[in-house]
Amino acid sequence: MENRRAKLEANNFQGKNDKKLNNTDLYIEFYQLVDELDLEIVKVKGHSPSKSRNTIEKIFTVVDRRARKELRKNG
Repeated sequence: MENRRAKLEANNFQGKNDKKLNNTDLYIEFYQLVDELDLEIVKVKGHSPSKSRNTIEKIFTVVDRRARKELRKNG
């Protein structure tokens, strides 16, 4: 994630065509929160069998299902 962040910030959140990225404000807010809350980002491998998931992957499954349910309800 740090490599992506560094590249985005170095390019002032602009793409190859020198246009601002669609979600520039969200990227900036996200990175500010990461800094403020001192978060550790963990990449979770997708589509693994439930029996082989570790604790973080199990927690992510619950959060992901709830988020999708709320998005469907409110979207």
